[in-house]
Amino acid sequence: MSGFLQSQLLPAKQVAQLLADDYHNFKIDHDPSIQKYLFSKVKLFGVTNTNLCFGDGSNNQMFAYSVNADNSIVWGAKLQQSTRFIISKANNETGEVYYDQVLTNVSYVISNADYYKESIRITQEYPHGAFGAPYKVLGGPQSTFFRSSFQSNRFVEWNQESILTKGYVIISEFANNFVIGSNLEIEGIDAKRVKATDITTRNAGTVMNMLLQQTGDSLDPFILNIESNGINYLVSSTPFVYTNLKWRMTLVFEENEIKKGIIISSYVILGVTLGVTGLGILMSVVIGWMVTNPFIHLQEDFKKIEVLDLANIKERSAFFSEEKSIYSSLTETVRWLSEFRAFLPDSVLNQLENNKEQKNQDSRPESSKKDVKVQLTQEMSFQNSKSFFKIGLSSKDLVTLVHISIPNLSEKNYPFDALNNVTSKCLTSVSNICKTCRADVQIKSYDEYVVIFNDKFPCITALETCLKLKMALESLNNHLTKEGLNPLQVCMGVSSGECLIGNIGNKHLTKDSFVFRPVERIMSSSKKSIDTVYQLIQKNHVAEDEWMYELETKQHHAKFELFGTHFFKLFDDPLLDKEEANHVKNFMSNMFELSPGDVVLQRINKLIELSSTNKGGQMNPLSSYYTNISTNVTSYVQGEVAQLDCGC
Repeated sequence: MSGFLQSQLLPAKQVAQLLADDYHNFKIDHDPSIQKYLFSKVKLFGVTNTNLCFGDGSNNQMFAYSVNADNSIVWGAKLQQSTRFIISKANNETGEVYYDQVLTNVSYVISNADYYKESIRITQEYPHGAFGAPYKVLGGPQSTFFRSSFQSNRFVEWNQESILTKGYVIISEFANNFVIGSNLEIEGIDAKRVKATDITTRNAGTVMNMLLQQTGDSLDPFILNIESNGINYLVSSTPFVYTNLKWRMTLVFEENEIKKGIIISSYVILGVTLGVTGLGILMSVVIGWMVTNPFIHLQEDFKKIEVLDLANIKERSAFFSEEKSIYSSLTETVRWLSEFRAFLPDSVLNQLENNKEQKNQDSRPESSKKDVKVQLTQEMSFQNSKSFFKIGLSSKDLVTLVHISIPNLSEKNYPFDALNNVTSKCLTSVSNICKTCRADVQIKSYDEYVVIFNDKFPCITALETCLKLKMALESLNNHLTKEGLNPLQVCMGVSSGECLIGNIGNKHLTKDSFVFRPVERIMSSSKKSIDTVYQLIQKNHVAEDEWMYELETKQHHAKFELFGTHFFKLFDDPLLDKEEANHVKNFMSNMFELSPGDVVLQRINKLIELSSTNKGGQMNPLSSYYTNISTNVTSYVQGEVAQLDCGC
């Protein structure tokens, strides 16, 4: 409230002091040319009156602009050489004086005017200037002025201010308690000055009287609770001191309205708090979603990569640059893996898809033969079956195998070109159907396949697959018949049960890693069966610096393979025909001639001669041949001792 009062009084003080300074510095003079100067102060500072007058001694002149209650502006001039004071209308925007519109033309002596006498009194008490006592303007509001050897100003209209709904403000003088301003409608205030204790509106006079009884003329601020006519009031009284002014600012509120305002304010604060909190939670959820959503998509994509389900991984974009970089790298990785996936066998892909969520059962107590077998198999695996490509064995309660054999798919029944074409179609048909059924196809040879089913219902899937294979191969047979070729003889067998399944080692078998040849057949005393004894020749490996001799090396190794083939024909085939027997005999003889010092060839050549002695050159079956090792070496043919000593 003090700041508001000062803001209303300060312009009057500034204009009065500025007029005095400019006059003393000879910037203005007391003649009609001051008209524009005075009007500029009205427009610039917003005061309602600028008055430059001289009434001391023989001086009797005045120049003034004044704003009326209806906001119209007038110009008044009293010249030194004239006895008349003339007031004319003026333009509100430019200050132009309409001399033909005279409002007042009276004889006027400045020194006899009441406001001039009051200003002289103030100057004597306050040489540097002060405010005059408030006065009532007829037909207008209460006003005051600031005297700095020049004076003027009218005070603000207080009845336009509102204090809450039922509260009010009263500004009164300390000395006489006359009302200077209030937002109440005070009866008779337009015609005369009224004391604050005489106000009848809203019981204000009684409240002010009780306030004065408790505070007196003290300049200290007070906050009191006053009860009047059954209503509790909260009264705040604060002095306003500005230069020579001493006013009492009184704020009166009904206590119920204050409490209501506090409650409403509390609800507003609570609502704002809840709103801000809700908005904060919403923003945190949105920001959290923006940050975490890309990583959720990444997690889903990585799960698909884990099973090489690359076709369902889509290119993504993100709001943040770091996530964009991750997505870009992921897209490049998926593209690379897509090329790599084409080289993976179906068995690996099926393992990744079918066994992803399966876990190996914990080892149970060794209470059965089956448990011991599973435990030993897992311990002897190169890797645990939980590894990425399931290297090792794992126990399956139910697995179904489909064995497919095509016995007439050979060179005897089909020309070479047709055989190549038919074999390709068979393999393609079997592979495509099994891939659709997510089965593992193992190609044992071009005319023999094994299909493994280890999904949730392997028996049903296997039978359905067999029907599909039957239809596909029947369609192929119809095509072959139209081409004039023999139809395929397809044999399919289905077997289900518990088994150990998995991958052990690699595609390189021991017999492929080393070069050896069979040299003897011995009787195993423990198994009472005939076993073959091999001679290790060398490792099947070509050094990097010997690549030029690779072909020669392979041809050398092929001789041992060919020897092994004829060896097994000689001893393992009991129904060897005459032509084939002669072929084996000639081969062994040629080998003996090339290497006469080879003990193994010497013994085999001797054995062939003995078996052909009693048959007119035809060999006896040697499938029963074996050697018994004890303190000496004894060879037997059909249970009879064969003397094969070669002097070595």
